Amino acid sequence: MRNLKLLIPDNLQRNLNRNTQIALRNKNVEIVGVTDNGEQEYEMIFELKPDIVITDNQIHKLSGIELIKRIENSDLAYIPKFILITDDTDKISDNKSSNFAVIRKIGKPVKEEILLNAIEDMINIVKLETPEMWLKFYYMCQINRKNFM
Repeated sequence: MRNLKLLIPDNLQRNLNRNTQIALRNKNVEIVGVTDNGEQEYEMIFELKPDIVITDNQIHKLSGIELIKRIENSDLAYIPKFILITDDTDKISDNKSSNFAVIRKIGKPVKEEILLNAIEDMINIVKLETPEMWLKFYYMCQINRKNFM
C-alpha cells in the first residue's frame, strides 16, 4: 500500500515523541505538512491532498469544525478523513460536526496512544476506500446475492 499523507497542526508536531513518529512511519504514514492556523490548513488540503487531517477546534483563524464544513462545501474531489482535537469546553455535539467527513474526536491534552489509535482508525477507513477493497466488497455482495436467490 502507498504511504498515506497526514497533515497536522504545529503544536501537535512539537509534542510528538520519537516513538510516535516511528510508529507512524511503520504504518506507512508520512507527515506532509504542518500548519499553525486553520486558513493555512485549508489551503494545504488542496495543495497536498492529505488522506488524514488532524485539526484543532481552537486553531487560529479557522476552527476545526469550520475547516471541516468549508472542505465539505468546497469543490475538492475528495474529502480527507479528519481527527478533531477538542477540549472539554468545546462541547461539540454531533449535530455541529460534519455531515460527510469521517471525524474522530480526541480530547486535550492529547495522549499519544489515543492519537495513534485514532490515526489507525482513519488508516483502516482509507484502506477500505481503495479500488481493490471496493472490488472485493462488490464480489462478496455478488456471492451473497446468489446465496439468497
